[in-house]
Amino acid sequence: MKLTRDRLWLGMIPAIIGLATLAAVLTARSNHEGNPTVQAAVLTVIGVIFGVSGVIARMVRPDNGTGLLLLLVSLLWFINAFFEANSRWVLGLASIFGSLFLAAFVHLMLAYPEGKLGSRLERRMIAGLWITAFLSGALPAIFNRGFDDCEGCPDNPFLVADHPQTANALQAIFTVVGFVIFVGVIVLLVRRWRRATLAQRRELGPVYISGGVATALVTALFLVSSVSDSAGNVLGVVAFVAFGAVPLFFLAGLLQSRLYRPGPRLLREVPDEPTPEEAQAGLRSVLGDPTLQFLSWLDETSGYVDARGNPAELVPDTPRRVTTRIDTDDGRPLAVLVHDAALRHRQALLDEVVSTARLAIQRDRGVQALRRSEGRSRALLGAIPDLMFRIARDGTYLEVQGDPAQLIVPSEQLIGQAVQDFLPPDISDRFLELLAAPGKDVRRMEYRLLIGGEPRDFEARLVPAGEDEMVVIVRDFTDRRHLEDELSLRLEAVQREQAFTRAVVNVAPVIFLLVDPGGGIVRFNDQTERLFGIRDDDTVRGKPWWDVFLPDENRPGARAYCRMMNAGADHLTDEAEWVARDGRHLVIRTTAQRVRDGDGNLRFLICGQDLTELVGQRRELETQRDFLSAVGRATPSLLVIVESDGTVASEGTNYAFRELTGYDDADAIGRPFWDLVAPPELVPEVKEAFEEQVESGVSLEHETAWIGSSGQWRMVAWWLRPLGEQSGKFVVCGTDITERKAQEAELRASRSRIVDAADDARQRLERNLHDGAQQRLVSLSLALRLAQAKLGSDPDAADEILAAAGEELTHAIAELRELARGIHPAVLTDRGLDAALEALAARAPLPVELSTNLEERLPGPVEAAAYYVVAEALTNVAKYADATAVRVSAERNDGRVVVEVADNGVGGADPTLGSGLRGLADRVEALNGQLAVESAVGIGTKVRAVIPLAAS
Repeated sequence: MKLTRDRLWLGMIPAIIGLATLAAVLTARSNHEGNPTVQAAVLTVIGVIFGVSGVIARMVRPDNGTGLLLLLVSLLWFINAFFEANSRWVLGLASIFGSLFLAAFVHLMLAYPEGKLGSRLERRMIAGLWITAFLSGALPAIFNRGFDDCEGCPDNPFLVADHPQTANALQAIFTVVGFVIFVGVIVLLVRRWRRATLAQRRELGPVYISGGVATALVTALFLVSSVSDSAGNVLGVVAFVAFGAVPLFFLAGLLQSRLYRPGPRLLREVPDEPTPEEAQAGLRSVLGDPTLQFLSWLDETSGYVDARGNPAELVPDTPRRVTTRIDTDDGRPLAVLVHDAALRHRQALLDEVVSTARLAIQRDRGVQALRRSEGRSRALLGAIPDLMFRIARDGTYLEVQGDPAQLIVPSEQLIGQAVQDFLPPDISDRFLELLAAPGKDVRRMEYRLLIGGEPRDFEARLVPAGEDEMVVIVRDFTDRRHLEDELSLRLEAVQREQAFTRAVVNVAPVIFLLVDPGGGIVRFNDQTERLFGIRDDDTVRGKPWWDVFLPDENRPGARAYCRMMNAGADHLTDEAEWVARDGRHLVIRTTAQRVRDGDGNLRFLICGQDLTELVGQRRELETQRDFLSAVGRATPSLLVIVESDGTVASEGTNYAFRELTGYDDADAIGRPFWDLVAPPELVPEVKEAFEEQVESGVSLEHETAWIGSSGQWRMVAWWLRPLGEQSGKFVVCGTDITERKAQEAELRASRSRIVDAADDARQRLERNLHDGAQQRLVSLSLALRLAQAKLGSDPDAADEILAAAGEELTHAIAELRELARGIHPAVLTDRGLDAALEALAARAPLPVELSTNLEERLPGPVEAAAYYVVAEALTNVAKYADATAVRVSAERNDGRVVVEVADNGVGGADPTLGSGLRGLADRVEALNGQLAVESAVGIGTKVRAVIPLAAS
């Protein structure tokens, strides 16, 4: 389409030459021209210059109306030249339309550089000028038989009435009107010049000066010609030469932005890693705008800063100052140019500078990201607890890091010395062999050394770190199996460091690839050769660039890319995978621009930046972020990220913290965490504990009561951990220990009750022995002494005393047996739980329905616990229940023993008031069992104990 249009406009040149030839012939054959040859040459050259300049301007800047106006001036100029013709009709038409070329010229001056009139006043003034120019030739012609200043010319063919006075009057009127309009145009041009910025004046200056000089000379010509013909002839030549040069200045102004290549100049003038002020100075120089401001985007502040680092706000565009954004392809801001509005008339120039600046900014940010990654990698290497050596290929120690206790000699004695100076010969020889071996693979060796008189096994891994040195990591693997996993992780970190170092050495600043409209390679720069391993020679020149640099799946897209450029697209941006000679796939961001080479041939300049490392790092960071977020959501621990002053940081809290306290990120961020969770009376204590851990760097666990947004109190054990050395932030880690504290309190209470119960049992046993069996035994002792005293003097009395003593002894034995059954019934030990429960039922003061299904003997602790549950329950029934019947059951069920005692009494028993049932509960719980009491008023009481057999 564009090629057809260009051919169409080029076809105008023969038409212009044809008009010029016609005008020259008519002028040269003129009967009323004093010097027809010179006049013909001057008129022809000026018209051709205007016409050819218009064609070129239209082809170069089809969006600008300046080219059409230049053609219009050329056409009307040739019509004016027909005034030299001998034909009365041609001469008459020339007299009517001959002045229109001046209106077209003034129109051209006022419309430059946009090629169109800007305001309503300008449009009205130019319309009045066109009407005046036409009427000034048409109206006088119908009242004047001849032509002014034309001796020997034929009569006017358009004469209606011969009234010379009317014609002169009309001519005077139009002269005044034209002069007024002309003065108005001069005022507009002067006002535009005064309001113009420096960049606008640089563009308007040559045109205004040339046009003003030509206008002044033409005006002077009319004045001088009336006084002296010879002076008028000389001044006429000068005036026409100046007038003919004017279109060249118009054309130069339009071609300046087309031929000027600001991108390479910007790359030359700005350093590889410029400061913002250097970048701003380079942009000002390239664009020719000393007032340009370069504002950089900062992700940390989500705003722009100027070249000095001060925050800057974007303001709306004005007629004098406009803003041009520099964004990534996905719309993320990079920078902003605030510049003179005149640069918008040179949009191609501005677009190329923006594209070059975008590539440079992205390259600079990529380099900064790589450096930050390098710093993190070096910090990681410094944190590895293994020994790390940098050793030259000849065995010289260059750097040592690690635990001094694992070194043969202090590190300062190793630097500058060779491995053979310290290691045994067999080990040092193996070291030197691995150091000298070619290749970039990781080498590994194991050896044993005496360190402090103790033999220790080491594993050394040697990683090439350049042409002249290697990194050697030495690990003590005496407990090798224990350290294998950790060794694998650290080796992976070293390998990443190696890959990172290679990428830094081989990083490409920018790719320049020049291709023809068919996509054939014309040439590419040295950096492209280094990056892809493909030489710029005859083997690749002329080949489609996608066949050389792109994988198969991306080639159709590249061909479509080329077709779009051929269809007229001036600027295209894309990001795709390229492939090197060795098969590596690289992510390249490219920008294509239409250019002309030195011979005027159309070329496509493809500029690219290697984003492979940047894309990989972004994906890795996203993976790590997702992993850490998932861990934070899943962990039951309470986590909150805080600043060093205790304020909750932007990372906020995790799910467990929000669930416990009721505070989400919106409530927590920006507030001291102790104000969120600590009761008012504990805030100073929590704050002091926090500050102590921050200052000392030692994590100490604290147990503090926390209170949530709902007012619920929870006991939390919390401590502090730093969140990286560089961030300056900390993680408050907490665990809800409320349930644990309650269980601990219950355990202490249970132990106290067991001790109290044992003390009560011992006191009761002592009282029963003292009041019962002891008294009977004392009485028996007295009776025996009395019987002994009367045995000789009164045998009958002694016999009665002995008989009474025997009866007393029988009662004492019975009481001791009854007491023994209260402590641990003999029937339980001898015959088991079945017989013991039958004995309890038989001694009960009310009917007992007994049901047992135990199959075999139970473990002793289980039988004792079950026995005392039934005994205590029957005692309570007899004392308090006012029952008429009791049902007792005991059965084995699924590895447990279930014992139930149910009565039909009054109910309403409270197990928390008495010590009997509470003591039974402790006994059952000591066996991991459970004791439950159901005692509804009026229904009766049921005591149920479930004791696992495994607990015994």
